[in-house]
Amino acid sequence: MAGLTSASASPSGIPGSHEGSDGLHNTCPILDVIVVGAGVSGLTSARSLCARGLNVLVLEAQPHFGGRLQRLQVGSKGRRIPGAVPGWIDLGGQWAGFTQTKTLDYARDLNISTFPIPSGGNDTFLYEGRLSRHSHAWPSTPYDNKDLERPWPDLDILQHDRDDVVATWLKIEALAKTINPASPWTHPNARELDTMTIATWLQSNAGTPIAAWWVDVVARNWGGNGAFEAGSASMLHFAWAQRVSPQSETPEALLFDGGAGQFPPRLAASLPPGAVRTDEPVLLIRQSSSGVHVTTTKNMYRGKAVIVAMPPHLTARIHYEPPLPAARDQLTQRAPMGAIIKALIVYDSPWWRQQDLSGYAIGKLDAIELVADSTNPRPGSPGVLATFLTGEAATKYGSVSLEERREAVLDDLVALLGVEAKEGMLEYHEGNWPANPWIGGAYSSFYTTGTWTQFGSHLRKPIGRIFWAGTEVSTEWPGYIHGAILSGETAAAAACALLQS
Repeated sequence: MAGLTSASASPSGIPGSHEGSDGLHNTCPILDVIVVGAGVSGLTSARSLCARGLNVLVLEAQPHFGGRLQRLQVGSKGRRIPGAVPGWIDLGGQWAGFTQTKTLDYARDLNISTFPIPSGGNDTFLYEGRLSRHSHAWPSTPYDNKDLERPWPDLDILQHDRDDVVATWLKIEALAKTINPASPWTHPNARELDTMTIATWLQSNAGTPIAAWWVDVVARNWGGNGAFEAGSASMLHFAWAQRVSPQSETPEALLFDGGAGQFPPRLAASLPPGAVRTDEPVLLIRQSSSGVHVTTTKNMYRGKAVIVAMPPHLTARIHYEPPLPAARDQLTQRAPMGAIIKALIVYDSPWWRQQDLSGYAIGKLDAIELVADSTNPRPGSPGVLATFLTGEAATKYGSVSLEERREAVLDDLVALLGVEAKEGMLEYHEGNWPANPWIGGAYSSFYTTGTWTQFGSHLRKPIGRIFWAGTEVSTEWPGYIHGAILSGETAAAAACALLQS
């Protein structure tokens, strides 16, 4: 693996640098590729390029790297968890599925082990005040693939409602199969699908309120969609999301021992010393026929190509000379991030199992809708429940204090799992992604009506020496770690091809 010119002698950290006329440090020699963004995608790009023998520098605006993968050690606030072994929780992404091969391959390469999500006990379902416990495996879709005639057999739901939930979801899955992962705008009915919201589609295709609500729950809570309200995104986008990040493949089947937040530091550790610079926002990317100049708040760097590994809306915050094509600018204006506040509640142990509860719950409540047991199977590990404030709930509760938000979450957990959910809490942690100005939301971006058909072809298209990465641009599992890795590898290969041409 080729070394990056290491940071040591000069004020800029790269030998041979000199002061530019603008007061910034012009760095020399010229780098092969500059990567903007030190999340999984950007770090993967850098790793792939270094493996090809290229000189690479990664620039990150935040004081830390990792993007939407951040982990926290339980007990980090000074509270000792009685009888518990040291454990980690993920404030951002945490799950993987068996068909997310890039994620699993990298996990093995980086010596990060996985374990199946906890199982056993009864799941909880709460709708319109009716609470049900059921032994049915926590569904990725509202039916058991082995028995389509009896969805959710133990739930207090009318058979007519059950049938409509299944029928509505099957329509979505059938539509998703007809979407081209790389170019959804080529679908024969693309314009019609792209000019209607999911909510509009549901008015004609969902016959019952519970069927429409279930689709809303999926749109707001499952990773590949972006986390949006049914009235905010186009139906074409939702169908595309189910095509490229299908819930039928159970992408939340695995957890990582020590947390998914291990990926960024281990990827960074595989790079040459000094290859990643944090707390250095990029202000300007200037390109010419011979190379690129990247100006940050601290330095100016020269390279032969640049990979921008950020969510689409953030790429628009950088100034470009010459300006980007208008269509690219229009695209980024129509690609908001989903609204997600992830909450993790830590207990001495997974107490719900003593009550024959699985810790998994879905409910129509004020603050949260989805709860998942995230407990590590190691003996003595603390009990951990993960839940989410999404869409309008994230906006509503994002404007109140942390204490008020915590109370709302705990009250909803009590409604689902009982008073122990509140009385037994030892720690409460949040990943408040909309409040992070360098990320702006989670799980990923989504596209408003008309965006795919008018501007979608500009999502991945390189512009001269500028290449785009980030989980959003992947054609496989966008919104997941797999998508971030694949997009990073793809951008690195494209930049390498340019350098060799």
